[in-house]
Amino acid sequence: MLSIVRKNYTHNGRKLMAIMSVSFLWAFYSHALLAQELVLTTGINAPLVRSGDNEGFVESVVEEAFRRLGIKASIVSEPSKLSLINANRGKDDGVALRIFGIEQIYKNLIRVPEVIMCSEFVAYSTVAYPDISSWSDLSGYNVSYVNGWRIFENNVANEGRVIKSDSAEFLFSMLRENKTEFVLYEKWQGSLLAESKGISSVVKNKLPIRPKKMYIYLHKKHSHLIDGVAMSMRKMKSDGTYQKIYNNTLKKYASSDQVSGYKANILSGCE
Repeated sequence: MLSIVRKNYTHNGRKLMAIMSVSFLWAFYSHALLAQELVLTTGINAPLVRSGDNEGFVESVVEEAFRRLGIKASIVSEPSKLSLINANRGKDDGVALRIFGIEQIYKNLIRVPEVIMCSEFVAYSTVAYPDISSWSDLSGYNVSYVNGWRIFENNVANEGRVIKSDSAEFLFSMLRENKTEFVLYEKWQGSLLAESKGISSVVKNKLPIRPKKMYIYLHKKHSHLIDGVAMSMRKMKSDGTYQKIYNNTLKKYASSDQVSGYKANILSGCE
């Protein structure tokens, strides 16, 4: 009888130890995951990133998508091209709001396969110009854009007078002072920057390109997070979180004829 009791005690003890070991490992893993903090860089401005007390759309989406995985993620502003270089080297953990295909050049970056938003690109000017039906129509003008924005580097010819800068604010200051004729920029940010520079008569010339799907990219060392981040973003779109973030960040900048749903304003008609 004693041997049977001892046997059962030993068996139960081993079982208890196994349970405790699994529990300890899970607690350790959970703590490590929660303690993990990622830094994504971007070259974008308000209202897509935080400014003062105002939340930024992209920043809020990124923070919430990673928070649902138990990870704290923050957005840090860097010059656009430097942002890509540092993320590709692994100095930073990734980049936010980039077009499809940059991994062809920056080989260490992996795209999260879920669209964060679609960006519409505009040629801002202070006077009205004839309709721009092709990229070549810009060649006879002074054209400015942010250094490292692949969408413009891929389409705007270097012939003529092209000015690049790491600072979008500098470019809009040049526009105000009539030192450039066009500033090529993203719609939401450009309208706010033009307003902040006191350009009341800004003209938004439509560029010959449809709005582009934009993505988050992570360094390959975080490849295990790719599917989880994509799933978080999909759930945010279906559970009302995306709409709430849009309402808090971008809705007030939408024109009066735009519908209030986020899909129509930032996820439709893009490629």
